[in-house]
Amino acid sequence: MLTVIDLHILNHVPSTRPEWWQECLASAKVAEAAGLCMLHIVEATGDNIGANRAAAFRLGQLPFVACLDNDDVLIPEGIPAMLQALAERPEVCGVYSDRSQIDATGKTLFTLRRGPWTPDFQIRQYDFPHHLAIYRREAVMPHLDTMATFNNYSEFVLAGLATRFGPWWHIPTIAYQRRENDYYVNHRREIDPVTTSRARAIVTPILLNRIKNAG
Repeated sequence: MLTVIDLHILNHVPSTRPEWWQECLASAKVAEAAGLCMLHIVEATGDNIGANRAAAFRLGQLPFVACLDNDDVLIPEGIPAMLQALAERPEVCGVYSDRSQIDATGKTLFTLRRGPWTPDFQIRQYDFPHHLAIYRREAVMPHLDTMATFNNYSEFVLAGLATRFGPWWHIPTIAYQRRENDYYVNHRREIDPVTTSRARAIVTPILLNRIKNAG
């Protein structure tokens, strides 16, 4: 199989535990050994996750990019169906999978079925589409400077900006396990309303335009 995904893990040490990190890394290495991705491990600098994430997305030259949080687990078996859809649908900006939610021990709590993408649902959900999302590199690269200006909501902003290229496409497969008791659940920080307003001011008009054009 031809490797086509640059997959990065942003290792933000406060956001994981040693055992979670080892499980995360092992799952990504399985995908890499299967020829599904080229793995990039990036040590986060400072607290600006958006800037770190943007720099990580620039790594490599493969046609698709994706990320794995350092307390979560990749399910490599779900990736081939996603790559097939990207090959069959050149008009989409990316594809996303369903995911399982796991607890601190790795036990599955529930499965989140995302369902088909709509611009309206992306406007209303800060984490949609999300995990696992595989982007076309060309849909991402023009927007990384903007992403880097957001410490919070950076992935919401990028996922919205990417739809300037084309719509998202849902793949009903489990390709990701997200940790329930992660850093952002246990260390909630207030997000200032200016950041929220700025993120929505960028993303909402793009998605509303898609709704208008579809009508």
